[in-house]
Amino acid sequence: MMHYSKEDWRNYTLDFIESNERESMEEHLYECDHCLALYMESIDEQHENLPMINDDSFTNEVMTEINFETLQPNENIKTNSLKRTIIHYIIATAATIIFMVSGLFQYIFTATSNFEKSSKHNESSISQQIVNKSVDTSKKDGGSKHE
Repeated sequence: MMHYSKEDWRNYTLDFIESNERESMEEHLYECDHCLALYMESIDEQHENLPMINDDSFTNEVMTEINFETLQPNENIKTNSLKRTIIHYIIATAATIIFMVSGLFQYIFTATSNFEKSSKHNESSISQQIVNKSVDTSKKDGGSKHE
């Protein structure tokens, strides 16, 4: 693997390299830890030579270029929330009316009452049924042997 020199990385940080060579150097940084370390050293050395921006005008220019979104007043948010709530209630009411007209609720109530009627016919509990079966089994065998 070919490594770039520290001077190459210094020229890279100072932007003295042509764009096609820059791209190959950037790709090389992804693969080579040694060159990445040299590049980081070059940045640290150049950091002291770079001009510092202490002028507030730069900050003000950047802030004026940013497009700030205007916040909606609370009244608009409240009216939108109220509209959304009313729409939900209207949809729920319409669905209820459709179900009533189609007979869905009547079918559900009929099925439920039929289920309740069928469960009332078997009023004995499961534990009672188990006891009855065990008693029936012991009677068939002639009772218990210690009687």
